[in-house]
Amino acid sequence: MKHGSFLSNFLLSLFISFWGIFLISCSNSLDRKYFNGDIVFLEDELQLENLTGEQVELDGVYAGRMDVCDSLIFMQHFIYPDHFISIFNHYTGKHLGGFIPKGNGPSEFVDISWIYQFFYEDEHLKGLLYSFSKKKIVIWDITESIQAGVTHASEISFLDNDSNTSLGGYLFFENNKNIVANIKRFDLPNLPDQTYHKINHETRETEKIYSLCNNSIDNNDNVFQALYHHNPVTHNIKGTKLATAMAILPQINLLDIETGKLIGLRMNHTPNFRNVKNLRGEMKIHYLSITADAQYIYALYVGETTDLKSGFPNGRIIYLFDWNGKLLRKLHLDKEAGHIGIDVNNHALLIKNDLTDEIYRYNLNDKNTQ
Repeated sequence: MKHGSFLSNFLLSLFISFWGIFLISCSNSLDRKYFNGDIVFLEDELQLENLTGEQVELDGVYAGRMDVCDSLIFMQHFIYPDHFISIFNHYTGKHLGGFIPKGNGPSEFVDISWIYQFFYEDEHLKGLLYSFSKKKIVIWDITESIQAGVTHASEISFLDNDSNTSLGGYLFFENNKNIVANIKRFDLPNLPDQTYHKINHETRETEKIYSLCNNSIDNNDNVFQALYHHNPVTHNIKGTKLATAMAILPQINLLDIETGKLIGLRMNHTPNFRNVKNLRGEMKIHYLSITADAQYIYALYVGETTDLKSGFPNGRIIYLFDWNGKLLRKLHLDKEAGHIGIDVNNHALLIKNDLTDEIYRYNLNDKNTQ
């Protein structure tokens, strides 16, 4: 009896070990099938830091998407009748003006993208945007615009000579010389949406192409949706590294523009591509918003299930990584957030609740931990 019991336990242990190895092997195989980089598994063992925010009161009407650059908040929404973007000082609350005028005139715009990049040139703060109807990059002199009270911007034709191409959803300058752009090609339907082109600013020749995921995924595959559905993007100050956050998979992707190295940061013991592939009905939303500075990446995590009919839920957790992929801090906010931005000069995190439009500011130098 004892011998039989020992043999049964041994066989059971062997079966469990074999099954575990099989599942890990399948997961790794799917990672390689769908993702073009290496997956780095992280342990979520950091002590939770509880942060208390200060409400930001802004003068006038504001709603929509929030972008932050130091003491300035940029609000973009269709409710503005004659302009696309309003600027506020988030310390004083003062409304500094409405910019990027709507219209069909030579200096007006039918459409405009988000602000993809902030940068300084000749001590002037500038913003990088794109007009899809004009097929032009828009370089907005924010400093000059605030001082003059009217929009000062220059336009550069981009993707205007090829009817088969369109800007996908992101654009920035690498070291103020090359253009890195997420480009869609209508003549290549299997080219992944998560494809970035490094383009010489002067010759407009593509020097490198980076594909974050495999180009053979069926459009009806759940993983296709996970890779392409709501993946906010950010980059470091110099534009040499790119970070994307995935909503339907708990993964942050880091791409080094100079070397081409791609890694995916995933917490250990969390859903993988296998889980997403078998997904039915409601889905869990993971990362919702992402921002960065020269040293760190700030990712807003939700971790709630939704059917998406009522939109994305807000979140309260901020994971802080460095640009090498090391997990440094885990912050718990006392308020819910749908968008986040970083005030680099004052080391403050700005959040916006997309359901109430309330804005809060958190001092990242404070470590109120429990």
